[in-house]
This record gives sequence, structure tokens and C-alpha cells, in this order.
Amino acid sequence: MEINWSTFVLEIINFLILIWILQHFFYVPIKKIISKREKSIQTKLDDAKKAHDNSESLKNQYENRLLEWNKEKSQAQIKLKSEVEIEKTRLMRELHKTIEEEREKEKILQQHKIENTLHQNERIAIEQGTAFTANLLSKFASPELENKIIDFVIKELEQLPTEKTDSIKANYVKDSKAPEITSAFHLDDHQRLGLKNVLSNLIGTPIQCKFKENTDLLAGLSITLGAWDFQANLQTELKEFSQMSHEVASKNI
Repeated sequence: MEINWSTFVLEIINFLILIWILQHFFYVPIKKIISKREKSIQTKLDDAKKAHDNSESLKNQYENRLLEWNKEKSQAQIKLKSEVEIEKTRLMRELHKTIEEEREKEKILQQHKIENTLHQNERIAIEQGTAFTANLLSKFASPELENKIIDFVIKELEQLPTEKTDSIKANYVKDSKAPEITSAFHLDDHQRLGLKNVLSNLIGTPIQCKFKENTDLLAGLSITLGAWDFQANLQTELKEFSQMSHEVASKNI
């Protein structure tokens, strides 16, 4: 068989042209598409790996945070329990203190009640004692007792110190009213004269006295000489005794 070289060459040329056409119009675009697809797949794989790595990191962070949270929770529970115990102790201490203060207040209140009761009983006893003494002295009050009181008064006035007599004289000069002598019983002329003389000597000049009677005095005298007031009677003594007893009772409380 004889080979047609011209046809053979043409076939080779056609084949080369076909190869060029396939290379230029099909292989290169397909290769580019395949390369682009590989890059896309690789990008997705990288993104997936990155997402996986991120998820693993987040998982580890979550697990670590969970461990830390459990640790913090345990520490917070321990701290809270400690604070609760401290607060409980403080409240119990304050409660005990309040109870003790209330007990002390109640004790003081009861003591005051007892003292007030004792004071009232003492006051009643003093009043009863004063009343009994007054009743008793009223039975002993008599002209004879008053005579003894008058004698005592005259002696006391005669023995007054100079400073006292000078003060009485000065006050009497300022007040020229006649001295007033009040007695529980009627004074006879001798008694009136004795009192008048001792007062005249006390003043240093003769004076006239006004004499009165007041049975409330029980027995004794009440002398008013200017601003000077002299009491020597059972009524005044009983009042002073009662007042002194009340003052002593108040100091004791």
C-alpha cells in the first residue's frame, strides 16, 4: 500500500490544530475551573478547620471558665458561710447585750419601785410618827411646860452673843413696830414683865410689847422683833422635826 505523504502531513497538521484548539479553548479553562474549585474547596476546608479550631478553643475556654466558676462558687459559698457565721455571732452578741441591758433596766426599775415603796413607807411612818409625837406632846402641853419654856427663852436671850444682839438692834431701828409675843397659854403679869425686860435689855431701850395667844403653838412662845423671828414652841419643833426627817429620807434614796 502506498502512503500519501501529503495526506499524512495534512492529518498531522489537523491533529496539531485540534490539540491546540483543545489546549486553548478547553483544557486551559477547565484547568482554571478545576484550580478555582480546588481553591474554593481548600478555602472551605481552611475555614472549616479554623471554625473547628475556634470551636475547640471556645470549648476549652468554656470548660476552663466552668472550672473557674465552680471554684469561685465554692469560694463564694465558703465566704458566704463565714460571713453568715460572723453576722450570726454579731447578732447573737447584740441580742445578749440587749437582753442584759433590758434585765439591768428591769432590775433598776424594780429597785426604784422598791426604793419608792420604802420611801413612801418611810414617809408614812414619819408622818405617823410626827402625828403620834404631836398627839403625845399635845397631851403634855400645859401652862407648867410653857413656864419652863419661858424661863429657857429668857436665859437664852440673856446669853445671846454680841454679834447677834447688834444685828437685832440694827434691824429693830429700821422697823419700829412693837415686838409681838405669841403664847399658847395666857401669860401672867410676871411672865409678861420678864419677857418685856429681857427684850428691852436686848434692844437697849424700854419697849412696849404686844401679847397674843395661839393654841396651835401647843406650848411655848413665838417672838417677832423687827425682822428677827424667834420660835420656841412645840408646833415649830414638830414642823422642823418632820421637815428634817423628810430631808434625811430623801438623801437616803
